[in-house]
Amino acid sequence: MCFHAVRAPDDGGANSGAKGAKVYLRQYVAHLKKSAEGTGPYAELVEMGPSLNLHVRRVHRPSPELMKAAMVQPKAAANAPRREKNISHSALDGRQGRLHMPKQNLREMATARMKGLKRPVEKPPKGKDAKEEAAPAGKKPAKQRKTEEG
Repeated sequence: MCFHAVRAPDDGGANSGAKGAKVYLRQYVAHLKKSAEGTGPYAELVEMGPSLNLHVRRVHRPSPELMKAAMVQPKAAANAPRREKNISHSALDGRQGRLHMPKQNLREMATARMKGLKRPVEKPPKGKDAKEEAAPAGKKPAKQRKTEEG
């Protein structure tokens, strides 16, 4: 997009600064074309979209206080980005950060344990007497279902 403003010559009036000024508004697209020498492409601008020719007919200037408030620019220190801690930038690696973590004791941490490494549970011996012996003290042995075969 191209914006070009042309001022009319001053006639000495109070608001003559902008009255009669012309504003030309154009839009261009850049086409890359092959050069005749073959050294590389060259850019050609082609006009596209709407083109506007605007004329300023009247001007209303603000009060000096309002103009002063509108023209205030913030201080450079207020716009400066805050420094990021523990981050460094390099051309090859890009952005790198440093993490600070306490030492970890892997024996106390809950880690994934494989079932294959679990100790096998001892199986009680088979038989009628073994069932009564295997039952913990104070608990009755589990009731057995009656079968119709026997």
